Amino acid sequence: MYTKIPFFKEVMISAFCCDHCGLKNSEISFAGKLEDYGVKYEVNVINAVAFNRQVVKSEFATITVPECGLEMPPATQKGSIKTIEGYFASTIEGLQAV
Repeated sequence: MYTKIPFFKEVMISAFCCDHCGLKNSEISFAGKLEDYGVKYEVNVINAVAFNRQVVKSEFATITVPECGLEMPPATQKGSIKTIEGYFASTIEGLQAV
């Protein structure tokens, strides 16, 4: 599905679920022009409400948590829309698979 996120840019949202094997995949790809320079957003998570904040992450973005030395580089998670908690859960799941 092609859509525009207000104050952001045009994106393609795709989702897939196999009824046979249960495999699920959802991701977001950018459909518009990429900017010449990156942007840095900083969020202070001080309570459970903030932990539930929705984040749109491009396939080029890095998420860092300096307090615990955690870095989620672009190659580990494709473009997606998740909560902050969802990114932590995906990272934990990925580390457990190693």
